[in-house]
Amino acid sequence: MASTTLISIAALVLVTLGCCLIYSDRLTLMTFTNSFPKIGNRKRIKKDFRDSKQNSIFPPEDLMSNDWMNLTESRPFSNYGDGTCAESGYGRELKKIFIEWIKITKVYKVLYFLNFGTLLGAWRAGDLIPTDSDIDLVVSIHDTEKLLKYGKRNGFNLYIQKDWKLPEEHRRRFNCEGKQVSSQVDSCAFVEPIGRLIEISSGLRLDIYSYDMLYDTVRVFSDYHQELRKDFVFPLKKCKFMGLESYCPNKPKPILTIYYGVDLKPNEICQNTKWIKNVI
Repeated sequence: MASTTLISIAALVLVTLGCCLIYSDRLTLMTFTNSFPKIGNRKRIKKDFRDSKQNSIFPPEDLMSNDWMNLTESRPFSNYGDGTCAESGYGRELKKIFIEWIKITKVYKVLYFLNFGTLLGAWRAGDLIPTDSDIDLVVSIHDTEKLLKYGKRNGFNLYIQKDWKLPEEHRRRFNCEGKQVSSQVDSCAFVEPIGRLIEISSGLRLDIYSYDMLYDTVRVFSDYHQELRKDFVFPLKKCKFMGLESYCPNKPKPILTIYYGVDLKPNEICQNTKWIKNVI
């Protein structure tokens, strides 16, 4: 009888202990799960990268493709008018900057893709939007440290925001001489994007934004703070930009629609040597 009672007590203790362990594991799992940023929550997307240990992703087979971007869908949106207007005048210098950027990415093994207005121009006609004055592209946040090695050379300044690991609202401003300032006094005193490749003689620039991945979402850190489906972005496709081979997202149209709406026609078209509002 006594042995039966002892066995019953032991069984009860084991069951109770098991329940406690299960409950504890559930609490641990809930705490771990809740530590991730919520998809769609723009406040949580501003991640602090100071403790990031992830390695570079270059060149991963699942993130790159040898296929070229399909331009079939872009043809109805590629008409800039009668061609009699002067363009921004920055194309030649911006192409020099982009050529230097391509060299940098090859030397330091940095994967990038065109984005924002630059992607829109490449998708429409393989070139800058005629009135644009800069280039926008995106790199992995985990490749940013590689770009610090370039500095100033060949007439260019590859300037990385000193507080790039911090959320935008906590970043300080520094001018091109490295002095902390309170406003954007020159082309280096920015808080967003995370970097710029600046042609020193002209002051024209290529803006470098960053992204990271969370599950099947690509989070692009910019004024838009957009979260894109991974299959919209990867694998990257080859694309022509200013006559040069570049990289564009896998499905550019849905990305551009998120940024600019369903009507992707030019805002301005050329008519009789003047740029006018496109009302078509």
